[in-house]
Parts: sequence; C-alpha cells; structure tokens
Amino acid sequence: MKKIIPKKVEMIELFYDLIFVYAISKMTGIIHHLHHGEIGIINFLQYLAVCFIVLQIWLYQTNYINHYGKHSIAENILLYINMFATVFMARNINTDWSVTFKPFNMASIVMCMTIIGQFALQLNKEKEAKSELLGFISTLAIEVVMISIGLLLGYDTGLWIVLLGAARGILLPFVITKKHLDVERTNFPHLVERMGLIVIITFGEMIINIVSLFDINLFGIIPILVFSFAVILFTTYVIQMDKMLEHKQFNQGLVLIYSHFWIVISLGIITVSLGFLNEEHVNKNFHLLFILSGLVIFYLSLFINSVYNKEKYKITTKDIIGYSISFLIGALIMFIGKGSNILFLLGLLVISGFILILLNKKYKSVQ
Repeated sequence: MKKIIPKKVEMIELFYDLIFVYAISKMTGIIHHLHHGEIGIINFLQYLAVCFIVLQIWLYQTNYINHYGKHSIAENILLYINMFATVFMARNINTDWSVTFKPFNMASIVMCMTIIGQFALQLNKEKEAKSELLGFISTLAIEVVMISIGLLLGYDTGLWIVLLGAARGILLPFVITKKHLDVERTNFPHLVERMGLIVIITFGEMIINIVSLFDINLFGIIPILVFSFAVILFTTYVIQMDKMLEHKQFNQGLVLIYSHFWIVISLGIITVSLGFLNEEHVNKNFHLLFILSGLVIFYLSLFINSVYNKEKYKITTKDIIGYSISFLIGALIMFIGKGSNILFLLGLLVISGFILILLNKKYKSVQ
C-alpha cells in the first residue's frame, strides 16, 4: 500500500468554501421568520432541501479536487464559473420558493455542468479510474436532465422532479464509491481539512449573525454567554476532528462527508435559534425544542466521526453516558428557565461545557 501524502488545500478551495457558506447562510433566511411564534414545517423542510442540494454539489466539487484536482487553468476557469453561479443562486433565494425555484435551479444546472466538465477533463488522463469518472459524470448528467425537466414543467409539478434528481445525486455516491473507487484514491487528510474549513467558516457566520447582541447600549451578560457557547462548540469540534482523529489513513470518508452535511445544517439551526433570543413573540417551548434539536444533530454528527479516531480515543459506552447526562441536566435547566434568556443560555453552557470537559479529559488522559 502506498504512503499517505497529505494533499495541500489551495487558496482557491478556501475561496470556494467561503462562497458556499455565504450561500448556505442566505438559505437560513428561510427559517429566520416566525409564524405565530414558530417556524413553519414547510419552511423548515425547504431549508433542509436547499441545504442538501447545495451541499451535494459542493461535495462533488470537493471529491473532484480531492481525487484528481491539479488546479490547471481549465479546472480553475470551470471552478470560477461554479462560484459565479453559486453567488447568483444565493442572491436570488427567497422565502417564497415559487419565486426562488427558477433562478435556484438554473444556477444548479450551471454548477453541475462545470463539475461534469472537470471530471471529463480527466477521462484521457486517468484511464485506470475511467469507471469512477463515468459514474460521477453520468450521475450529475442525470441530475441536470431531471432539474431541466422540472424547470420546463414549472414549479407545481417540476419541484418534485427536481427533488427526486437531487436525492438521486445525494445517495448515488454510496453506490459509486463502493463499486468503483479505489480507497487509495481518496486523500483522507485533505478531505478532513476541507470538511473542517467549511465548518470553521460556518462558525464564522454564526458569530456574524449574533453581532446584534453586542450593542453597547444593551451590552450585558447575554453576549458574553452567547459568545462563550459558540467558542465551546467550536473547541469541541476541534478536539474531536483535529486532535483525536487519525488523519493518515486510507478511507473513502463517506461517514465524514455526510456527517458534515448535518453539522453544517445543525449550526444553521443553532444560529437561527440564538437570533430568536431577541424575539419577544417566539414560542418558548418551540424555541427550546428547536435549539435542542440542533444540538442533538450537532453532537451526533460530530461524534459519529469517532469511527476514524485513533484507537486510544475510540468512543465508549461510558463516554456516551457522560455526554447524555450532561445534555439532560442542561436541558432541564433550560426548561425550568425558558422564560429567562440568562437561564436559557446557562443551560446551553452546561450542556456544551460539560461535554467539552469530558471530551478534553479523555484526550488528556491518554496522551
């Protein structure tokens, strides 16, 4: 088996991730607005759908760069076109999905076509990987066809065709990678770094979205608690993904990839929930359940990556019990104090702080 040589993440990849996180942050606007103190189920499902559609396009681009990318002039031109389409998509996102439908899917087609073009560039260069390349190209091409049919049929009927095409694009990598992909072709250290970058930028978006709490005329304990909570979540992510993970391993990284879909989505839920602290008309029970659901998704998606951990850091039943007790104690504090933002945030700090302490203790104890 060949030696693992970590692939350098280029600046253009970071630029690409910045644009994608901007698009995802625009999508959270779908769930920023309350109706009778709550977020409508349709709005939330729309948020999930657009996040998965955009993130699966990001995944195909990331996989291309990870497996084959040389950052040639032709590759970079196609990548910049992809970025342009992403910005166009983000700019035209509207809470009324019937209005967003056309520009969103036009942009999706362009983005998919640029990735197809990049895979096609490799057909004559990577003959040993021809079956994998054709698998990715055919999957994206069928998705483009289905999105195009959806556009022609119009919003009412076409929406379901588009969603079916996107679902196919999300699920087929499981088949393609298992059937065609040589595990040695995936540069796992590069993949971990790319996933980390998009999460780091998403945390940055979280900070940007809570700046309204830092008004000098309103400044008090609330912004300190909110910022501390964000820092603790970020530190927990860093310890698990940077310190405990075995980076130099041969692995297709499917759990890593799809868990990060949910990590990004969960951070969006948490960010929106923190924004509701200033909303007088928010339903307190809904607010509590919404942010707790975001935290559950975040921690489950994060700790499932322990399958890649160094042997000494593998998660145990004892760890799970400790994390669960921490969560329940914090959730109880939040439930009791849901009428007070301070107690609400203290409960969040108990959950996140205790889990971080337990995780860090595990990391330190076996170094």
